[in-house]
Amino acid sequence: MIQCLLMSKFRVFLGLAIFVVLASITLSQPLVGNAAQTVSSLYQVSGFVRYQNQNPVSGIRVVARKAGTGAKYLTITDADGHFIFSFENGKYGIKPIKVGLTFAPTQRRVIVSNSDVIGVDFTAN
Repeated sequence: MIQCLLMSKFRVFLGLAIFVVLASITLSQPLVGNAAQTVSSLYQVSGFVRYQNQNPVSGIRVVARKAGTGAKYLTITDADGHFIFSFENGKYGIKPIKVGLTFAPTQRRVIVSNSDVIGVDFTAN
């Protein structure tokens, strides 16, 4: 009886182990047919918000909008006035916002194409 019970538990364990191995093999296979498997990469878009005297402006909301989809993203400048977004390839409009301040330029357009984009800077007035 005990031997039979142990064999039964072993079969269940063995069955689960085989299922896990088969599942991992299946998941790692490419898509069926001519469809290509794509992995979306993210690239950094970064810049600074500074006053005209080059002092950093912290706490500025920086909004980005992806062209075509209208997807909206938000980040806030750190103590050094620095901001960073992580985007997939595409075109984006980036704009700092703070009541009582104006910025030059008012908006920057960037194109992310398989690489990071740096130097998306703004001057606060």
